[in-house]
Amino acid sequence: MSIFSRIANFFSGLFHSILGNAEQNNPEIAYESAIQNMIKKQADLKKAVSSIIMLRNKTEAELTEKREKLEEVDAMLETALDDGDDESAVILLEQKESLEDSVAKLEADYANVETQAEESMDALNQYREEIKKLKKEKEEMLNSHQPFYRSVV
Repeated sequence: MSIFSRIANFFSGLFHSILGNAEQNNPEIAYESAIQNMIKKQADLKKAVSSIIMLRNKTEAELTEKREKLEEVDAMLETALDDGDDESAVILLEQKESLEDSVAKLEADYANVETQAEESMDALNQYREEIKKLKKEKEEMLNSHQPFYRSVV
């Protein structure tokens, strides 16, 4: 271990010790720091949740579009079969198979993204509750120490 890393470790330890003592003497600082850190993480979580929801909405729109297209191809296929247009019927059958595959894949993707969106929203709501709980704990702690602060002042 070089002398520079030992000096860096010394100052780091000294800083953490001073910070720890300040937090012990002023627990409000520790609570506020924890609350601010949780609020920053909540903002990151909100961004992630919004991305998942955007993906869900995009997948849902694409699924709706493919289903509508499949209904159109089905109608055109029936017409082609009724008219005896075998050439068009073969092409439409290929389109129908392709669309059915796409719809099945999109349905699976949508179910997966929908589950992720619900779980993410639940996690975000739980995180909000944790922040509220921490704020409440901070207020209760400050209220319980209020007579002490008044007697010192």
